[in-house]
Amino acid sequence: MKSLITKWNLLREDLIHKTEMIPGDLLLERPSGFANNLLWQVGHITRTAEFLTLKFAGIPLSFPANLDPLFAKGSSPDSWISGSVKPNDLFEVEKKSRLHLNDILNSVDPDKAFAEPYTTSLGVVLGCIRDSFEYNFYHEGVHAGEIVLYKKILKIP
Repeated sequence: MKSLITKWNLLREDLIHKTEMIPGDLLLERPSGFANNLLWQVGHITRTAEFLTLKFAGIPLSFPANLDPLFAKGSSPDSWISGSVKPNDLFEVEKKSRLHLNDILNSVDPDKAFAEPYTTSLGVVLGCIRDSFEYNFYHEGVHAGEIVLYKKILKIP
């Protein structure tokens, strides 16, 4: 599990570093034909990593409850009230969330079965923290690809 945690931290840190450098107006710009923007992508991967890995283990999430509906599956920046999501604040939430996940992942039995397994929209059954954390790699990979695509469309170096 330690190797997975190390790899996840490297990938997440790289992704956040690349998006933190983007000006706020471009983080909020939604490419034509897409439902979300770059800032939503960051909030969504942050929220979903905790949701998948901790919620079904009964472990409290650090992701703010008031932000949850803004970044949950199926959400969109269309529902945001102007100014309700500030880039610097969201990057701070991501850092705190990453620390929280690291603390938990390094202190629990990753193979302890969930009371109720969770089935993803792809039909993958997540039965423990290890299953969920491994599945999160796939999920974050999908959204990392979307971030790369959005940057190309928006002509962000």
